[in-house]
Amino acid sequence: MKQNYNETSVDVLEIVKKIGIILGVVVIVFACLNFIPAKKACESNAFLEKDNVLIMAEKGGYALNPANTRRAFDKVIKSNSDADIIELDVRTSKDGILMVWEDETINAAALAEDAEPVYVSENTAEQLKTYNLGNNFVNKNGVKEYQNKPHTTVVSYGLTMMTFDEFVFRYHTSRSSAYYIVDIQETGEKGCEAVDLAIKVLDDESYETFKKRVIFSAADKSVKKYIDEKYPEFMVCGKGNYVRNLVTVSKLGYQFLHNANYELVQVDMKAEGLFGIKFNVAKKSFLRKTEGRNIATIYTNITTKDDIEVLYELGAHVIASPDPIYVDDVITEIEKKADK
Repeated sequence: MKQNYNETSVDVLEIVKKIGIILGVVVIVFACLNFIPAKKACESNAFLEKDNVLIMAEKGGYALNPANTRRAFDKVIKSNSDADIIELDVRTSKDGILMVWEDETINAAALAEDAEPVYVSENTAEQLKTYNLGNNFVNKNGVKEYQNKPHTTVVSYGLTMMTFDEFVFRYHTSRSSAYYIVDIQETGEKGCEAVDLAIKVLDDESYETFKKRVIFSAADKSVKKYIDEKYPEFMVCGKGNYVRNLVTVSKLGYQFLHNANYELVQVDMKAEGLFGIKFNVAKKSFLRKTEGRNIATIYTNITTKDDIEVLYELGAHVIASPDPIYVDDVITEIEKKADK
């Protein structure tokens, strides 16, 4: 017996209505999820209580001097007060000494392009100190001013690799208001060992005041977890996977899905979320979301006047740059114009 055409139409309409109802319920549920409050990363955050925009010197201000060298750190710590936060990278030498360095090798900074790789982990601290870390540095005038210098000159200029112990000893009494982000470059067990080495240095009673201004940073979740569990007294700066997750859930609105347990986060103005999608996070809406969780946002790799002006207008918490002096000059200029 053939089914009546009108009956078929009624059945299709009923199915469409049911699908519509289901989709409507799903939309309502997802909309309601936006209102679930996210857990605060911490009870309070001193970086959110600052009235001014803070400036961070990335790798000691690597546009001004060779990255992670004494010459760079002297410029931003001892010679001026432009930087409120100084970032340094650390990894472990062959003989188990924590060195102030970012890359696995020293080649990009110290050697010719065709040189065999010299790994930090495969050389002792003494061996690493024989290299000129400013050899390939190009200054703002396009000149390699430290290339092929005698070793005595390299040492006097502060262009040899520092140990973390030497760094703390040299700067622990300088700039009592400055904070230091110690970026753990190694992952897994090696990264956890690097944290232990850093703590061993900081536990010296003469560094008690300096120790309170140290913030750890780690892209590896296992290292971050290790710091949380063994050294909960330290603030931590999120990066890497933490940024991708935070950016994604902030854009979707479902912040409760991301349990942020760090006091600061480093992001680019256009930060990468999940699946490699880039989002513009230099917006007040993003800052309000991080502030709501008591997380201070550090905008990284800032080099242009336009970007500095945008971030200043936003009320960015921290502007991180390879040239902190330039950032300070631009901010000073903005504030002078505002006072007129």
